[in-house]
Amino acid sequence: MHFSALSFHSDYLMLINLLAIAVLVKAYRSAPWGVLGEGAKVNAWLGGSIIVAMLWVLRAVIQDGLSLHLLGATALTLMVGPWFAMLGLLIVILALGALGVLDWGCLGLHWLLLAVLPVCISQLLLVFSQRLPAHYFVYIFINAFVGAALSMLMVGLVTASLYQVLGIEPSGLRFGETMLYFVLLGWAEAFTTGIAMTLIVVYYPQWTVTFDDARYLRRRD
Repeated sequence: MHFSALSFHSDYLMLINLLAIAVLVKAYRSAPWGVLGEGAKVNAWLGGSIIVAMLWVLRAVIQDGLSLHLLGATALTLMVGPWFAMLGLLIVILALGALGVLDWGCLGLHWLLLAVLPVCISQLLLVFSQRLPAHYFVYIFINAFVGAALSMLMVGLVTASLYQVLGIEPSGLRFGETMLYFVLLGWAEAFTTGIAMTLIVVYYPQWTVTFDDARYLRRRD
């Protein structure tokens, strides 16, 4: 999932970084900063970002050039909303860049691929789920399980495609072989996110801005 700046032409990296800056400005301006006055929301944002950083550090090296880890982007999106999720993941990427885990030259690419893309997919699925029956199962299954799996698969699809275009297949892995790893990782991402969001909604619903008690738990006659 991680790329080196040496694999890209400098002009391409400049365009990617400019796009990342444009998205960052949009995220900063759109983020509802007023909610940070609530202690629970701040705890959810910072605590969730720290947990995501730990997930990214605990990566598995499958082949030379291919390291995999859970994303945590869907859970963070459901907890704090898309804009704060993008900003929280940016903090994670900057921290890992400072630690030497990620290449500084590709921080913009990593943010767009590992943060913005899965967050957008999770948010789109959340909007879609709001048209479905207002049921607790719908929220958990569609947004947490399906959202996490779909986000990982899309990240894998873009990653495998970039490997093919750049001609840097890890240890000679083909497109289908690379995608197989992401399919398996998608199950892990879905299970982890689903369990985490179930526990958070049950025990700490104040940490989740996208879960409305009145909508999902209201008494039905």
